Amino acid sequence: MNVRRLLAISTALAICLMFASTSTSLASTTNTQVSSHNKLSTQGKTNPQFVSPQQPWVGYSGEVKCTADPYLNTRTGPGLNYPIKFGIDYGQTGDAITTVSSSDGSGNWCEFQAYDGSYEYGSATYLEVPPYTF
Repeated sequence: MNVRRLLAISTALAICLMFASTSTSLASTTNTQVSSHNKLSTQGKTNPQFVSPQQPWVGYSGEVKCTADPYLNTRTGPGLNYPIKFGIDYGQTGDAITTVSSSDGSGNWCEFQAYDGSYEYGSATYLEVPPYTF
């Protein structure tokens, strides 16, 4: 009887160890996938979590709201090849003068007048038109 009990305990222990190593393997695979997704989103790719469901279209002018968290970089021109100028905070609203298509294939861009009187552009991908969803 003691031998059977010892055999049952060792079998149960072996199964537990096997399960634990499988769980660790799955967890490391999941972390790798998340890490590579984060790496992609920080390299200038579109992060789907912050993409606006109701984006401004070419020719749109009027109020817009920022959906990028924590902020959206604005640029000196309509495209990713222009230098970063300022930023628009998440949830902040502003008036787009117009919406234009970029020449570098990066989508539509809204033009704003900055506090200093100069002009800046924000990606329409991260700007929402009314009625707002949040």
